[in-house]
Amino acid sequence: MQLRPCLLAAVLALPGLGLAQQPDRPLDAAERGAVLDQLIQQMNAGYVFPATARQVEDELRARQRKGEFERVTSSRAFADQLTTILRGLTHDAHLGVHYHAQVLPTRLPGTPDGTPAERAAERAEEAVHLRRHNYGIGRIDHLPGNVGYVKLDYFPPATHMGRAYAAMMEMLSGSAAVILDL
Repeated sequence: MQLRPCLLAAVLALPGLGLAQQPDRPLDAAERGAVLDQLIQQMNAGYVFPATARQVEDELRARQRKGEFERVTSSRAFADQLTTILRGLTHDAHLGVHYHAQVLPTRLPGTPDGTPAERAAERAEEAVHLRRHNYGIGRIDHLPGNVGYVKLDYFPPATHMGRAYAAMMEMLSGSAAVILDL
């Protein structure tokens, strides 16, 4: 069953999604269950710490069994509640659940669905995007006192960042200390 409005678990919060304020709508038990299932599946499939993803699953299922989510009928309130739970369990402010009034694709960028040609095109597009945005490296500088400074805007997938981050560290290799501004 396709949910008309859906909640999107943003496992990696991408800045600039441009999600405008969406009109809220009631959410029934079946939709809440489907959202929880999708969130848990996405966490288990893609979260950087698999053990933490399993802990999140266990906690969400326990709360579901206790009926904690039954009182929540607002899509926006449910998204906010899940975000609070995720961030409380993981201490990861990058995680969140966002309500969107329009149907969004169920396949998020970077997931291994699609044909080999589609996946190859997606990887090529991602590589171009990462190069254009300097692999998340916003600024590299040498400060007084031989202190290196790096402003990191985001962390790209490890498969793409190796050369850029190696070059960055080479530039800072003579520094007495390095500040990483995340």
